[in-house]
Amino acid sequence: MKKYLVFTYKTGRARGGMGDFVCSFDTLGEALLNIKEERNRFFQIVDYSSMKIVKEGWSLFKFYDARALDLDDPGSN
Repeated sequence: MKKYLVFTYKTGRARGGMGDFVCSFDTLGEALLNIKEERNRFFQIVDYSSMKIVKEGWSLFKFYDARALDLDDPGSN
């Protein structure tokens, strides 16, 4: 098993756990590139060693960085 685990599912069709598992990848970039961009598809990328979610959201916005729009401190970017 590689460092990043990718799980994807369509809205209302999550199978749960390993039923949504796609593949594992060495880098976060590889993981993001291998997520199919579909309108109703969601994803989660999990760090295998800590089992913490590294990134999640709609597949169409997989490259969006939520820190880019910091409403509490807009000048920090």
